[in-house]
Amino acid sequence: MTNNAHNAQPSGDGLERDSVTQGGVNPLASTHALLLLEDASVAALLHTHLAVLGVESSDARSLAGAAALLQRDESFGTPADFLFADEKIAGTCGKSMCGALMLKLRHRPTVLLATQGERAGSCEDVAGSCVDAMFDFRTSAAELGVLLRQLRKSSL
Repeated sequence: MTNNAHNAQPSGDGLERDSVTQGGVNPLASTHALLLLEDASVAALLHTHLAVLGVESSDARSLAGAAALLQRDESFGTPADFLFADEKIAGTCGKSMCGALMLKLRHRPTVLLATQGERAGSCEDVAGSCVDAMFDFRTSAAELGVLLRQLRKSSL
């Protein structure tokens, strides 16, 4: 029987470290996320949340850069587990752009589109696309952790 426990512990820096365990192991440990976000402050916030959750993260500032990083990491045997992208990237629907990024990959990362509350869903319906989830980028680290663990569990 698997023991699931959640203990948010103060880290001394004002943040809580998420120590969600499944059988003593953080299911997000050793995972990697690539962030393709135009707003540096949103990227910084997500990097902080992901670090709290035990997820390594890196940035791509352009679609070409994201494609190169995704392909490079896959060729090194360390493909990205998550891809966070803006709902709109350079004026184009993030759903369409993420689909194009996945074309040459053998290991498709879980794709999350960052939105802002009332704009959630303003991009055309994501059903049938490469997008696995849309989330409000202002969400807390704990809420993001719940979403990532659910998505990770469903992809295994």
